[in-house]
Amino acid sequence: GRWVSPRQLLMRVVSQSEPVIEAYVSEQQVAAVRPGQTVRFFPRLPDRPVLDGTVLAVDRAPQKELQRPLLASTYGGEVAVKQGPNGSLVAQSAVYRVLIKPLGAAPRADTVIHGNVRIETSFRFLVENFAYRVISIFIRESGI
Repeated sequence: GRWVSPRQLLMRVVSQSEPVIEAYVSEQQVAAVRPGQTVRFFPRLPDRPVLDGTVLAVDRAPQKELQRPLLASTYGGEVAVKQGPNGSLVAQSAVYRVLIKPLGAAPRADTVIHGNVRIETSFRFLVENFAYRVISIFIRESGI
């Protein structure tokens, strides 16, 4: 036998219930996401269909440790992480989990499917996001 850390994931019980899409958004984006919004999931695998869905829930607190290594930058994902104590993946900036219910007949997935999510938001959020980026670039370039 081999000793393992009590925090090390050894197995995961997978439910045969309806599939759920788990997405992560940044601190700047979380204010624009609400339950009931329309979502499109674009899988990275070309043979998988694009799925429509609705937001079920949005975490109100950021994820301190990323539970999905597939999403971590150290494993080729898009969430910037650093190695924490006991091998945990600690997010470099605040990320919030969003749970999404696929609409219609979603194909059963026997594995995790990596992809991108597009959440329909109001025009106000688009303007705020644009202004935030312009101000960030101005500050960075001016040396303030």
